[in-house]
Amino acid sequence: LQPDMTLLFDVPLAVARERLNRSAALDKFEQEKDDFFTRVRDAYLQRAAQCPARVKVVDATHSVAQVWQQVEAWLTTLEPAS
Repeated sequence: LQPDMTLLFDVPLAVARERLNRSAALDKFEQEKDDFFTRVRDAYLQRAAQCPARVKVVDATHSVAQVWQQVEAWLTTLEPAS
C-alpha cells in the first residue's frame, strides 16, 4: 500500500542545526553526526524525485505560516479517495 500523498518537510542541515541549538537538550538521535543527516536527507530527496506525483517537498525553512500555506496548497490538489 502507498499513501496518496507524502509531505516531506525539507530543511538544509545548517538550518536544522540552528533550530536544534535553540532547544534544551539534544536527544540521542539529534546528537548524530552531520554526515548521517546529510545521507538521510539525500535519500529522502532522492525518493521524492523518483515519485514526484506522490511525494511533495515542502520548503520548511520559512515561517510556520508560510509552511502551512505550502501544505494547504498541496492538500487542495489531493483527489478524494473513492
